Amino acid sequence: MNFPEDDYESSTSNLHALITYLNHASIHEVWRVTTIEQNKEHFVVICDNANHLCTCMWLVTRGLVCRHFFSVMLKSDKAMFHIGLIPDRWYNEKFPDFQEEPAIKILSEKNNPIYEHQIRPDFSLLHEIRHTQAFSETVKQNLSHQAKYNQGFGYTKKAIGLALEIGCEDELNGMLQRWIREKERSRIGKENLPDISNPHETRTKGAPKKRIKSALERNQKPKSSGTASTHRSQYVCSHCKGIGHNARRCPRKSKTK
Repeated sequence: MNFPEDDYESSTSNLHALITYLNHASIHEVWRVTTIEQNKEHFVVICDNANHLCTCMWLVTRGLVCRHFFSVMLKSDKAMFHIGLIPDRWYNEKFPDFQEEPAIKILSEKNNPIYEHQIRPDFSLLHEIRHTQAFSETVKQNLSHQAKYNQGFGYTKKAIGLALEIGCEDELNGMLQRWIREKERSRIGKENLPDISNPHETRTKGAPKKRIKSALERNQKPKSSGTASTHRSQYVCSHCKGIGHNARRCPRKSKTK
């Protein structure tokens, strides 16, 4: 069974994928660089002609030499920096011939730590990886999935550590189980339901028609609030003082005539 962390978390698998682009005969050294907290690691591969590659892929994706290489450069006599490692887009003025520039080697343990070497660098492999592999759609998608997984996995580890510290791991497990069940039900429902769009609305001329009431609404009596203002006042006849009619419709007035 394959787990996502085998692809995204394992630096060894990243190193194996990186070495596939290199000629094994040109590899001088492979360094393992870890952080002070010992929670992250990267591998730096030192090759011929001032070439190197790191599993952080800064040199490929951003065109910048990473801090892992500079850490190795202070310890290894095989690691050399050359200005040709950095793409032309980072320069205000293009070099006429960067091949003439010397490579720099730094050893912090020596009395004279900086050395210059006049070599003929060859960065054709690096340029090939940059233009063909780093910017392909497949690699972009894999890097996006890797970044999303690492971010989510980091939140998960932090939540688990906090839950164990304050003793609420049961609450966290319950939340995760409810979230998983809810998302699984919504995913199954979306797969089974057909794609139904909203009905077409036709606008006619003139004022909008009143809504037709249903049978229940027509039979329903209006609610009264119980105040006197809601009841209609009864007529009082000014001729006979009777209630329920006015003087115009008074029956006694017609009899007297």
